Amino acid sequence: SHAAAYAYLSYQTAYLKCHYLKEYMAALMSSVVDNCDKLTEYVDECRKNNITVLRPSINKSFEEFTVEPGGVRYGLLAIKTLGSGVIREIISQREKYGNFKNLQDFCQRMAEGKISKTAVEYLIKAGAFDDLGANRRQMISNYMLLIDTAGEISRSNVEGQMGLFSDDADQQSGVFENFAPMEEFRYADLLAFEKFATGMYISGHPTDPYKTALRLMKLPEIRQLSEGLKEHKYSHNTPVCICGILDDLSVRYTSTGRKMGFLNIQDTTGFIECTVFPDIFLSNEKKFEHGNILFIKGKISVNKKYNDSFVTEEIFDEQQLLKIINSKKLCIKINSFENEKMLKITNLLKNFDGESSVCFYITDLKKLVRPKNISGVLICERLFSELSRLIDTENIGIID
Repeated sequence: SHAAAYAYLSYQTAYLKCHYLKEYMAALMSSVVDNCDKLTEYVDECRKNNITVLRPSINKSFEEFTVEPGGVRYGLLAIKTLGSGVIREIISQREKYGNFKNLQDFCQRMAEGKISKTAVEYLIKAGAFDDLGANRRQMISNYMLLIDTAGEISRSNVEGQMGLFSDDADQQSGVFENFAPMEEFRYADLLAFEKFATGMYISGHPTDPYKTALRLMKLPEIRQLSEGLKEHKYSHNTPVCICGILDDLSVRYTSTGRKMGFLNIQDTTGFIECTVFPDIFLSNEKKFEHGNILFIKGKISVNKKYNDSFVTEEIFDEQQLLKIINSKKLCIKINSFENEKMLKITNLLKNFDGESSVCFYITDLKKLVRPKNISGVLICERLFSELSRLIDTENIGIID
């Protein structure tokens, strides 16, 4: 009976995942808001199934992850420092008085709810106010003034002294309109804010500019590699390359007093710990800044008693990664009799001028041919997408 009950539960779960995937993923992510590793895994699963995970919104998000026509909306409870009480007050304000018009309106209406400045900061950095007219730099520069003024007005109302503060009210009513023009933060900074506020990247990932090249280089996903290490799927000294963000660094000292470390590297699928022995650590220590993109070559160390580990051999920073990508050739497999297809691909490549060489591998003749009048191409997602309409993706790759 025990096995039958589990079998029935598995059937129900599989049915929901098959027929109500968005609802299933929303419920699944809501159940792990305190587990960043699992949440990252499920968000990646959504993206692989073409489900957009929408950033948090002060006017659309609820406590938990919810389903919308455009995808799954991020839940407010997954933002750090936000408790259920504050979130329920936000939702209550929306239901009673309508959506928040701007950051000023939010601060005024939430003044009595005793929302903290820290909570507002995290909401801004998570992108929850992005639809309300101002950019994040403007809001970060002004939110403390708005909260202080709103609190002052709220206290004056309680004390029946509104007249004494009428100038403040008039002044605040124009604060939003008078935000000084400011250029938005860099995209990388916006992503870093999201990571700071939620523990994960929402609207993108710092490695996105390189994801097409990394995919064509056949790099394993970090989650896939991490699970393989736990299950002892790799042979000893198997060479492996990974690319991701340095999320954490733990420094240790050997018995001789030399530094070594453990890098926590994250891509869009998860985290992995990389062991860095003293010689490699010493020659690469300047690269170990939180948030840096690192391309790492290493090997698998098999341990029969514990999980296998990833041992670092070479570490490359973002600039070095770019040079590695540009030094490689985009290679497209094609048959010699497919002249029309080759011409279409060549014309397409001309629209993506860059530094990476390109060649055709003529499969039936077993030789490489360089297309004429193309000095180099930019390997990017758009090029890969366009190429995949002309040729199977298994015939597109990167070679040395």
